[in-house]
Amino acid sequence: MDEHTAARPQRVGGKGEMFYSDDVRFGDVVLRMGTFGQSKKNPFRDWNLMFVTYATGDFHCGTGDFSYTDLDGKPAVLHHHGYTNFQLMLKKIKELVPNPEQILVTGFSAGAFATSLLTDAVAAEFPKCRDITACVDSAMMHFDWQRVAREVWKAPEEIAARLTGDEIVSDSLLALHQNHPEIKIMYCCSVRDAALTQMEMYLEDGRWIPDKAAGVSFQRKLKEMLDHLQKEIPDLSTFIFDTPDKNSKEADLTVHCLCGSNAAFTTIVDGVNCTDWMMRGVSGEVLKLGLGLL
Repeated sequence: MDEHTAARPQRVGGKGEMFYSDDVRFGDVVLRMGTFGQSKKNPFRDWNLMFVTYATGDFHCGTGDFSYTDLDGKPAVLHHHGYTNFQLMLKKIKELVPNPEQILVTGFSAGAFATSLLTDAVAAEFPKCRDITACVDSAMMHFDWQRVAREVWKAPEEIAARLTGDEIVSDSLLALHQNHPEIKIMYCCSVRDAALTQMEMYLEDGRWIPDKAAGVSFQRKLKEMLDHLQKEIPDLSTFIFDTPDKNSKEADLTVHCLCGSNAAFTTIVDGVNCTDWMMRGVSGEVLKLGLGLL
């Protein structure tokens, strides 16, 4: 988002402020878990899986370079080429699977933001596919995203232009629904998501360690966002859960992400686990689960 965040990628075993992952090996872990893995419990295990590695800090939306000073005081460049890479990946996918019967675009955390931002680009690449679902797992963040998209990421104008408010996911999903009302939209998140609460608090007042008040604020914002989305997208499917985050007991926060972990098989809301919710949503069933937790 700026020089400060660019200089602080996530490191294994690292401490302090860390804002994005630049490790392409992360996919090696993801592809064995939850709805991305080969467990017999996973209803998507027989689907063709195309994993777009995330390492550019731009939610797969960038086309330019961003200069900054690293923590050693040396000039550095963050290559926000996520959109360029994504488009090349789409072309390769089309070569391998030219006429898919169904498409599920999904991701968690950074990939969830990308899902909301780029499902329309997937639909454009496969115009003959009339059965597309977008499933966002754990994403909400308030900031001046249009400025970031234009000035930092150098995102395509069609992406930047839709970011008219201060919350990137709701702006993106509302635009997706308006442009493609036939696409099924699903949203999953915990009530006081620890990682998202941390970023919301940081962007609001610069503090890094979240507290109970920050969690309460996040829960209120999440309810407001979902109330707004449901009003505009009546068939929005939801899976809201409240699994405590073991590392945030004092702040009473809840876990970040679900679909990419094996907890997707065991986390049950209103009698339905997460993987079943996803498959039923892909099949056209609208389930609004866990809204009472908000």
